[in-house]
Amino acid sequence: MSTHALVGVMHGDKFKAIYVHSDGYLDYVGQLLLDHYDSAKANWLVAMGDCSILGKTIGHKISFDDRIGSDERGFAMQCRFYMRDREETGCEFAVYQSFDEVAAEDFEHVYLMKDNVWYYSQGRMLMRLEDALKAVV
Repeated sequence: MSTHALVGVMHGDKFKAIYVHSDGYLDYVGQLLLDHYDSAKANWLVAMGDCSILGKTIGHKISFDDRIGSDERGFAMQCRFYMRDREETGCEFAVYQSFDEVAAEDFEHVYLMKDNVWYYSQGRMLMRLEDALKAVV
């Protein structure tokens, strides 16, 4: 069973966000975002559209069925995207008008980059991703 997440970047009052299909929990997607995705890379990630699995790098086009490899902690080495790697359509980023609209989507895990800081939400309360990860340990 997959753990879905929404990953987004705030632009003004709006959010551009993508669906991430696998491993959306804090100690996978959350840790990867905090460790490997600054503001510029977060924008690039969202521009790529919906993602099957988040990796340490955006990477390059591969066959969707190729093994992408992982590091010693089990983190994928590169992302696998539906549009780039499987050539699917309709997988572009979504635009949300407010955080309330994001929260209404009912994703178990939501990650948002705002002012160069990652935030995390389960439900309607946003907290700094760094603090959420500390609470998990």
